[in-house]
Amino acid sequence: MSTVPVTNNQPVNPYESTSETTPTGDPKNASKFDDANMDPFTRIMLLQEERVGLLDGQVKSQSERMQSINTEIKDYGKTISMVNDKAAGLKKGEDKLKLTDAEVNELKSKGVDVKGNEVSKDQLNSFAETLKQKRDGLNNDSQMEMIRLQGLINKQQQAYQLMTNIQKKEHDTIMATINKIN
Repeated sequence: MSTVPVTNNQPVNPYESTSETTPTGDPKNASKFDDANMDPFTRIMLLQEERVGLLDGQVKSQSERMQSINTEIKDYGKTISMVNDKAAGLKKGEDKLKLTDAEVNELKSKGVDVKGNEVSKDQLNSFAETLKQKRDGLNNDSQMEMIRLQGLINKQQQAYQLMTNIQKKEHDTIMATINKIN
């Protein structure tokens, strides 16, 4: 970025500020730039860079949310497999089987109403159905989150494109000025 000369002929870096607050009195953004001595291109670029930074943070947060949901979906899939394996493991003539405390706790942590450690095949099938419904709900959430993520990525790309256009316009303006001097 270019610097803006001050009246005492000392260059000023527009990213640094000596004041404690911005012209609007906002101390949170005081260190970003000194708005009073800034040319329009630099001011626009700084604002656009801030917007890009905010969008980058939102995209990162949304991606982490997607990863969290996908991990949870995978976890539900493992629990469903465990329940189905248990149901398939019941031998002919057996009415019930005993779940371990860890298996019962896993089912309860996923919102399945398990009463005791002994369960029938019908109960296991019911547990599997409940888990599938919850997983389907998470899949729906995942799809909505993906749409949000795509929208944020589109906004992010537009913000980067705008920054590039601003830089090109500034370059073109400088080059036009230089050509007029020559």
